[in-house]
Amino acid sequence: MKIVKYLLISLTCLFSIALAQDVNLQITNYSDNTIELYMQNNVEVSGVQFNVDSSSNSFAIQSISGGSMGDAGFTVSNSASTAIGFSLTGSSIPAGDGVLCYITTSGSLVDGDVISIVNPIFSGTVGNGLSVNDVAVYEYSDSNNWPYYSVDIPETGSSTLFIFQDSISTLSDGDEIAVIDNNGYLDSSGNIGEVLVGSGIWSGEQLEIVAIMGEDLSAFGGPILPGAVSGNPLSLKVWKSNQQEEFNVEYNISSGSGTFNELFSAISEIYFGDEVGGCTDTEACNYDSEATLDD
Repeated sequence: MKIVKYLLISLTCLFSIALAQDVNLQITNYSDNTIELYMQNNVEVSGVQFNVDSSSNSFAIQSISGGSMGDAGFTVSNSASTAIGFSLTGSSIPAGDGVLCYITTSGSLVDGDVISIVNPIFSGTVGNGLSVNDVAVYEYSDSNNWPYYSVDIPETGSSTLFIFQDSISTLSDGDEIAVIDNNGYLDSSGNIGEVLVGSGIWSGEQLEIVAIMGEDLSAFGGPILPGAVSGNPLSLKVWKSNQQEEFNVEYNISSGSGTFNELFSAISEIYFGDEVGGCTDTEACNYDSEATLDD
């Protein structure tokens, strides 16, 4: 469920823009909190400095590595927003094109956030300043990796229905729900482990997710079909789209057993972290002083 996020960019366009510049830069990928910075340079490069800005307040540089800077043996350093690279031995990056470096960052981006390379200062072999293009702003989009959860096992003909009621107050539109058996059949060999058996995307209305049940047909000379094991309890995970983060969550059952039983269960509320379900009405006879969400 690893998340991979990138924007396809035509390198042909990159090479045709600002060819008169000594150095042309372009962000060609952002994935797993790592920026891929591409460079076309018409002359040798002996020193590099630039800033990385983002519209996300939590965004910051963690480290710089690899690419042609690494191949040239550059000494690199960085602050939260500035990257510097140069050689202590007099080596340089030869003229050509390729990935300049990989920039590992902290923080998270949401759809529409941007990353900018600003104030680039590049030097040649005799310490001369090199001309650098105005680097195009990179706009982050996660549309190529939506939805986050994808059920990879085939249907078996057996299922359990889980109904997520519109009383759920902790989800936002676009959040994703993963229905999981922590001890389900993983494969035809009968190995046991966490298996995703159903998923859905919350839109503020009742959501019905059909979970795939596994089947052990080995007693009849048949295969073991991956899926949930009858009688096992339901486990849930939620991908919060606005935070770009996955959570293990708890839940309330308003109907059914909350197990994989080829029938159905209804979920009336989902809880994150330290949230505690219960009656929050101080006038009610079943008032729970530790409750943070009314069930």
